[in-house]
Amino acid sequence: MKPKLTPWFPAHTQPVRVGVYQRKAPSGVFYAYWTGKRWGTLAPSVHYAYQYRKEPSYHQKNTMPWRGIKQ
Repeated sequence: MKPKLTPWFPAHTQPVRVGVYQRKAPSGVFYAYWTGKRWGTLAPSVHYAYQYRKEPSYHQKNTMPWRGIKQ
């Protein structure tokens, strides 16, 4: 079953909740963990995004739109 997703938010808007989100990069859509202050590294799945949540992404600037994964 596909997860339900929120609409895309502009890159300059920060998520309100901590957790895994999808981020739209020039090379495709990836997953990343938002700590409340910074993005974790881009990953190919929710599992890996959570696993690598403590590794900061090189893409902290407002360059990639993101969307939430509804539970």
